[in-house]
Amino acid sequence: DHTRSLFLGNLAYNVDEEDLIRLFHRSKEYPELSGSVEAVRVVRDRKTNLGKGIAFVLFKKSGDARTGLLLDGAKLGDRAVRVTRASKNRAA
Repeated sequence: DHTRSLFLGNLAYNVDEEDLIRLFHRSKEYPELSGSVEAVRVVRDRKTNLGKGIAFVLFKKSGDARTGLLLDGAKLGDRAVRVTRASKNRAA
């Protein structure tokens, strides 16, 4: 469901799903995001299993996804994470 999904870019190659869940659930600016993530998919290289620097996050409610967009530029490690809406084409 693209209305509840966000695309994340500029991620470290060693990021895992738990890191991304923590990014949203522990946001001090937006405490309403705590418990809002339904699923995370880190896109990985098939041979090395390293992340490709992108991921998709599915939220329980579309309103939570809209709030999640506000975390665009948030720091995860030493990187500023790019957060945008997941389009139908990107998710395919």
